Amino acid sequence: MSEQRTPAVLRAESLLVWALAAVLFYALDRAYADLTSPPFDPVSIIATARIDYFWRMALSAFIGTFAMLAWPRIASGREERATTLLFRAAPWVVVFSAILMVVFA
Repeated sequence: MSEQRTPAVLRAESLLVWALAAVLFYALDRAYADLTSPPFDPVSIIATARIDYFWRMALSAFIGTFAMLAWPRIASGREERATTLLFRAAPWVVVFSAILMVVFA
């Protein structure tokens, strides 16, 4: 039987899940927008052209929050396996997101 995680450990893991989900969503959404949108003219950029960025940031935070709130329920009963999976996935999510953000910047 696996040991129960303390509330502090669950909160820390939940925050990691929040950060990973938010960053991954932002990178995927930015890549999708870049692939499906026509190129823009840098000379014609105005303040309203940055609205996509703010929506993308808000949605990333929103999705990250749901992932964070769901983590304790997802991990309950199988804490060791869930934590191992989380820490193995974290570097890959960060690297994949960074590559997407650099390629589609």
